[in-house]
Amino acid sequence: MPRSTTTRRITLTAAFLGLAAGGTAACDSSPDTSTKNRSEDLSYYCTDRDYAIVDESKCDNSASSGSSSTPFFLWAGVGARGLRVGQKVPSGGTSFPYNDTAARRAAGLPEYGRVTNGTVRTGVVGKSGADNGSSGG
Repeated sequence: MPRSTTTRRITLTAAFLGLAAGGTAACDSSPDTSTKNRSEDLSYYCTDRDYAIVDESKCDNSASSGSSSTPFFLWAGVGARGLRVGQKVPSGGTSFPYNDTAARRAAGLPEYGRVTNGTVRTGVVGKSGADNGSSGG
């Protein structure tokens, strides 16, 4: 076999193996182990603008609860169980206005009424309006 034919074969074989390895990696069906798309157990608390937990009645948006000029929020975070009124919620997490019915629905919370401090929802990522957890307190 002439030398140029052998060199061409080795080059083409190496290129083919590289493409095949890349295609195999792209089609890998191993489970996603990142936390980016996994749901977590979230604990909900009624907080003031300084992230201090307040009595849950402040986050009751039912018609009979009246209104307040002080902004209150529902805060959700992972691993924040057993916190009490007066404590600050840990950094991280997320919050939304207590009377934002769309955010409540997306979180699997009741659209109206009181949310008990320490309420836990499991698997709320991508769910809407389902009651998937238990109340804490």
